[in-house]
Amino acid sequence: MGPESLGPVFETARLRLRPRGRGDLAACLAMDREPETTRWIAGPWADPVAHEAFVRARIEAEHGEGLGYWVLAPREAPERFLGWVMLTPDGAGEIEIGWRLARAARGGGLATEAALPVARHGLGALGLPRLVADIMPGNAGSRRVAEKIGMRPRPGESPDPACLRHVLTAADLPGPTP
Repeated sequence: MGPESLGPVFETARLRLRPRGRGDLAACLAMDREPETTRWIAGPWADPVAHEAFVRARIEAEHGEGLGYWVLAPREAPERFLGWVMLTPDGAGEIEIGWRLARAARGGGLATEAALPVARHGLGALGLPRLVADIMPGNAGSRRVAEKIGMRPRPGESPDPACLRHVLTAADLPGPTP
């Protein structure tokens, strides 16, 4: 999905996930300015100009057919930004799934609820053999989300020695196989 894509939209019991677009830039920047949000993620968070360029480049990138970022919003308030879920190439031949939620949206299972339909999309509709997530061991929240969606840790597989790779296949997904 590229900028202003008409990619898939997902709905869950509480959320509506739509492709991220240029209009989401300010909300993404504000979320990233929360120190606990980017604590476990390397990036140009301390430099406002570099940070904006970084996020803008990801919003405008073409990630591939059916891939990209989806904004999480409450079904009853679709204009409210809660965070995003991504399915993007990792630069090493894998497709990475990831999630980032604003502080106010954490702790209620929303990341898991949002990640599941995106994972099912990747492993089902797109026919990907597996999804990966490289997570720092101290990032307990992200590790819990990975476990809840069925990801399994694979020590030694991450190209980043500071991270633990988690892998998801269709057989590992909770619920019906896509």
